[in-house]
Amino acid sequence: MIKEIACVMMVTASLMSSKFAARDMNTDIYALQSRLASLGYFNIKITGMYGTLTETAFKKFQNANGFEVTGIVTDEQLSYLYSLKAKPNLDSRRNISANQPLSSDSFSDIDKKVTQSFDINLVTINKTASFKVNRSQGYLTGELQNIKADDLNAHLRYPVIATIQGVNYPASMDISGNQANLHFKDSISFLGVPDSEHQFNINRLLGF
Repeated sequence: MIKEIACVMMVTASLMSSKFAARDMNTDIYALQSRLASLGYFNIKITGMYGTLTETAFKKFQNANGFEVTGIVTDEQLSYLYSLKAKPNLDSRRNISANQPLSSDSFSDIDKKVTQSFDINLVTINKTASFKVNRSQGYLTGELQNIKADDLNAHLRYPVIATIQGVNYPASMDISGNQANLHFKDSISFLGVPDSEHQFNINRLLGF
């Protein structure tokens, strides 16, 4: 009987154990922090090291998305975190939307206005970057000027606010090397169709 109880306790502990322990450092944790940042839960420098700040950010994600708040990172919750179903941290963006009313113009309207560099506000990591904008089919590309590319994860889409000629537009950005790829409402990707994750970020910003 004692052995059976011990066995149950061991199985339960195994099922509830977190994928990461304090001071673990690897690319999976870097990706975790980057995704939490893109959703507005993690607003400090991304290091790839798991600690109390990352655990606190994950708890906020759990709370906002209907999971039991344990701080334990499970495979199921990681899958949800990286899915389009993951809800952002609304508190981190209410002030931004209140201070910066957003235009819902589509890319075709915005593209006509772009004649020079314009400002980008990175919604999730509280930094500002300027971009030299070059025209491209369906989206805009720009060189990162005053933000380090290693502050961002090349595999994620980041919600951003673009200020063009004094008007704020919701946008979404991914990076390649030191170049930013910017998508706006109804942008067409190089595949000839809108990128669903970029459009999800834009719609999320417009919904605030």
